[in-house]
Amino acid sequence: MAFLDQLRSARLAPVAVMQQFVLYYRADPEGIFAFIEGADDRHFLQYELQSRSQGGLANFITCNGKAGVLRALDNVSRLYPAVQRALFFVDRDFDDFIAPQLARTHPQLYITDWYSIENDVVNEGALRTVFCQLGNLAGNDARLDAIIRRFDAAHRRFAVILRRYLAAAIVFLRAGREVHLNNIDLGRALRLDPDCGPILNRHRVADIAAMAGLADVAIDVAATRMQMRALLLPRVKLWLRGKFELWFFVRFVDCVSARLRGQPVGGGRTFPRAELLTVGNAVQVLAGRVPYPDSLLQFLDRTVGDVKGSASGRSGPGAH
Repeated sequence: MAFLDQLRSARLAPVAVMQQFVLYYRADPEGIFAFIEGADDRHFLQYELQSRSQGGLANFITCNGKAGVLRALDNVSRLYPAVQRALFFVDRDFDDFIAPQLARTHPQLYITDWYSIENDVVNEGALRTVFCQLGNLAGNDARLDAIIRRFDAAHRRFAVILRRYLAAAIVFLRAGREVHLNNIDLGRALRLDPDCGPILNRHRVADIAAMAGLADVAIDVAATRMQMRALLLPRVKLWLRGKFELWFFVRFVDCVSARLRGQPVGGGRTFPRAELLTVGNAVQVLAGRVPYPDSLLQFLDRTVGDVKGSASGRSGPGAH
């Protein structure tokens, strides 16, 4: 492991995570302490958490993925049970399909409704935000309705393309095998046609399995087909990996934008020539502009709201 990778790993170790929490608490006992999996979680949550922090800070503590957040939950619950504003956020991932009976529950734990938080910023509202607020289209522009209809059709096709690969991934994960979804580069396997619909590059299909680490592994075809039938399109966000869905959303926006650049949009303005979104900044740009899930708002009402005006957190780490 490279030296910089070692430093990053050390920063995410359980002991380092707890030390960071204690330091944040001592400096800001009235703040909110959000244990998260990664940077996009912070971008997604920051606006809402900061607005609820009552003059304190929304302190973010990045853990080593989902397992790191759950370990931090165990440690904080055991060592500092009175700190009610320590909140823990994890993605649902494939849990409902792999081992639903092992799902964690805790009053201070939030699990996403869908696969991950990225799924919550891909919807019709996000399209309207991008093309109206960033692209200057009027809300009643006929082109906007056409874009939304086209996205719905293209999104369905994208889900159908990926369904068999994600079904196979679920089968392998359920059997205890490793699947490296982070290694899949959709840009190598998919492209968008002139109508901004996804097309699978047939000669690169094997790349998906290879990138996921499954190139030389025998696939249980019967189990995969059975799993595919369980991946219902009406609940596509439950199994369509959020980072994949976000990738497609950004590529679709790029595709449509390329056809609109320089066109008049009313009020003497034209559609911007600059890139509207990237995969790297999409969550940060859209968070706070699109509605938060009701489940998240209810979780924050119950947890952060429960301690308003309370001094219960003062019996936490570093208190005298």
